Amino acid sequence: MRGLYVHVPFCASRCSYCGFYTLAAGDQERYLAALLAQLAREAPLLGGAAASIYLGGGTPSWLAPAALERLLGFLAPRLAPGGEFSVECNPEDVDTALLARLTAGGVTRVSLGLQSTADAELAAVGRRHDAARGLAALDALVASGLRVSVDLLLGLPLQTPASFAASLAAVLARRPEHLSLYCLELDAEASLARRFRSEPGLDPGEDFRADRYLEAHARLAEAGYAAYEVSNWCLAGGECRHNLAIWRGGEFLGLGPGAHSRLGGRRWSWLPDLAAWQAALLAGAPAPSEEDPPDAQALALERLLLGLRTREGLPLDEPLLAGHADFLVRCEAQGWARRAAGRWQLTPPGWLRLDGILAALAS
Repeated sequence: MRGLYVHVPFCASRCSYCGFYTLAAGDQERYLAALLAQLAREAPLLGGAAASIYLGGGTPSWLAPAALERLLGFLAPRLAPGGEFSVECNPEDVDTALLARLTAGGVTRVSLGLQSTADAELAAVGRRHDAARGLAALDALVASGLRVSVDLLLGLPLQTPASFAASLAAVLARRPEHLSLYCLELDAEASLARRFRSEPGLDPGEDFRADRYLEAHARLAEAGYAAYEVSNWCLAGGECRHNLAIWRGGEFLGLGPGAHSRLGGRRWSWLPDLAAWQAALLAGAPAPSEEDPPDAQALALERLLLGLRTREGLPLDEPLLAGHADFLVRCEAQGWARRAAGRWQLTPPGWLRLDGILAALAS
């Protein structure tokens, strides 16, 4: 079975690090009408019920209550029995009414954009919640019975070893089943990237990010969380099934402006233009899209990347590893990789060097 991703492009405001297609304003009802038209048009490509549904953005939890209820009502029947239904939420939106709405709508898992528990760091990047609101939202989610994932960012302005350790400790004290820790990566034109260029002292730097990343691996392992992907940890059985299927090369249909799809050997994306996307669909036409057919070299590079970024690694008989025996041994000697159960897997220090290792194997 295939996965279904739905992109909600709306946010109350744009964070200074964001590189996704998001808008701070828009007609939600018009968006929803276009989305439901696209769902009706494209859903047959799934070939049946979806193994997982992921509602991302943007900020799905910022949708008006009636719009969110209607959207969930259209999506939930397309989920296979026992499937995973994830929704991204921001802390300032989480209250008892939202939790009831999500539960009634068939949602099984929430990804909370906490990012930090330091007020200065949150304010520096334009987050709308403070630490107290973020932790209250996390407490409510954990108590709700939904599966919970928490996002933290590493390398925020003003972040220190102590503040990062405190954020991690605050999350672990509440025992969500999943944690995503993303090292801050910025598009050159992101407002935070421009600010770092003008105020370099605000950027904690690459060494800081590397040290804290390895520190997080040690602390999370002590707490019983397993690293199953370069940026993701979970308690036993807590993997994000939607993302894991994609990392394993599975197929998925994306809906909404800017969403990508990978189905039947075809790759394409809907153009990130809300107005054009809506106009086409509401006129009964397909949304404007862009094909992205991969060549053999791109497919090989993708296979390497998807394998190396997960704890499963690559089988030792993977043809793409052939001819690199000396390099594999050097990585193992440095502690960057290991061999286990007939597979070649990167270690946490190796994940820090993923781009370089990938480049060497692709050459």
